[in-house]
Amino acid sequence: VDEDEFSSDPPAQAIASVLIVIMSLVVIASVLCRGYENFYLMVSKEQEVDGLVPLIPQKSTTNNDSEHQTEPSKLMKVLYACDMDTSMKEFMKTTTRPTNFLNGMRVLSICWVVLGHTLAYPKNPGMDDYPETIHIMTKFRMLIVSSGLLSVDTFFFMSAFLACFLILKIVKPDPVFSFINTSKKVTMLWVDRYVRLTPLYALCLFTAWYLLQYMVDGPLAYTFHRGGSVAASCEDNWWKNLLYIQNFGDESNVVCFGHSWYLANDFQFLMLGSVLMFGFMYAPIVSVLVTVVLLITSWILVAVLISDNYTQYSTGANYFRPWIRFGPYGIGLLTGYVLAKHKSFVRKYVQSTRIRWTGYVMSGIFMFGCMVFQWAMQKQTAPSESHWGKGMAQFQQVTYHIFWGLGLAILTLTWSCGHGGVIVRFLSHPVFEPLGKVTFGVYLIHPMVLAVLRVSLPALAHYSDAWLLATAVAAINGSYLGGWLAFIFIERPIGALWDLASGRKARR
Repeated sequence: VDEDEFSSDPPAQAIASVLIVIMSLVVIASVLCRGYENFYLMVSKEQEVDGLVPLIPQKSTTNNDSEHQTEPSKLMKVLYACDMDTSMKEFMKTTTRPTNFLNGMRVLSICWVVLGHTLAYPKNPGMDDYPETIHIMTKFRMLIVSSGLLSVDTFFFMSAFLACFLILKIVKPDPVFSFINTSKKVTMLWVDRYVRLTPLYALCLFTAWYLLQYMVDGPLAYTFHRGGSVAASCEDNWWKNLLYIQNFGDESNVVCFGHSWYLANDFQFLMLGSVLMFGFMYAPIVSVLVTVVLLITSWILVAVLISDNYTQYSTGANYFRPWIRFGPYGIGLLTGYVLAKHKSFVRKYVQSTRIRWTGYVMSGIFMFGCMVFQWAMQKQTAPSESHWGKGMAQFQQVTYHIFWGLGLAILTLTWSCGHGGVIVRFLSHPVFEPLGKVTFGVYLIHPMVLAVLRVSLPALAHYSDAWLLATAVAAINGSYLGGWLAFIFIERPIGALWDLASGRKARR
């Protein structure tokens, strides 16, 4: 695709213009903030200027100084919401919490996603030795790559756990249950999530659809007209993505901005899960029973759907369905509730070395077993039943989401109570917290980075372990760079502006 085509492509020009305007506004806001601060420092040495105050209050010199502290104007609050320096400070800020190990889990999981997608994205063009690549995937050394599907279940678990745990810890329940007040809180939770996620999500979707074709160059670039396989079916279905319903539809297994199926499931789970989270406040037993029933229902649906074709579950349209994916999310909800409301009970039991190590062994068996199963299911050169037997394969299909979630729940409950040793210290290292803040942007951007790396080659890629490692590392670095830029210019400013508009306090 050449520059002449871009000059006659109004949609691409529009998306490029939007991106340029957004970045320009952020830069202008940052310049104004620096000018404001410098002017304040200059005049404050000579005289007091009413209405001119720093965004961050200065240390008090008298006991009554706080009474005279003037609030920054709304205009300055808006400018600082878009300020790059403020966003960078927010990015670099670290905290000390018992659950900081989730930062490391989040970063390692998104790297796992990128590694697994290194062979999957883009689907067209493929590899010049595709049959041999499929054969290599059956080797045990490819266990991490083959079991990459489980990384998504980790995100479902963490999403539910953190949302439930934080809501139960932060939100104060009404003295007497009020359906209207609770409905308002639940609705506000939905709106908050939609407003924070959708602007960056929409920009990435339309960038992949209209601009990605101009980011690649070489003999294979023709395969990425209108986004190629990354933006397949967007022409007819883009609106479903913005409503987070793209995981419903026909059995074609084609989703606009394909990897966004996760966002649809996560948003739908939030809509259901938020009701259960508030239910944990007022009727905990009922909410726990409802969550357990939903988990059992998910198991039954999986069993019914795979009764005839047990390989379709991991590869067909059912892969995207929320009733299939609810397992780890439901377990995350229950884990968040237990830790928020019964932490002393959990701490009492995990103090026992015997109980703690029994949990570690069970978690290891559950999670490593799930990884081995996923590796075995990737053996496309031979039927899975020749390795497992049809009954065992069906059993694993029904339970592997649940087993992975249970393994994560055991580790989370144990580690949140102060155990875990060197593993928890590593996962809780401060370097992971800033990296974890840009995970959303990394997830959205990484297929485009992989497309640029693959499609810009002079010929089809030829598989080797060295190629896989080099491409994955390059994609992770490129995606993190893009995710950081998205955080500074879009994600954090949108969140801060929404906090101002909705009257909510800025997130700590």
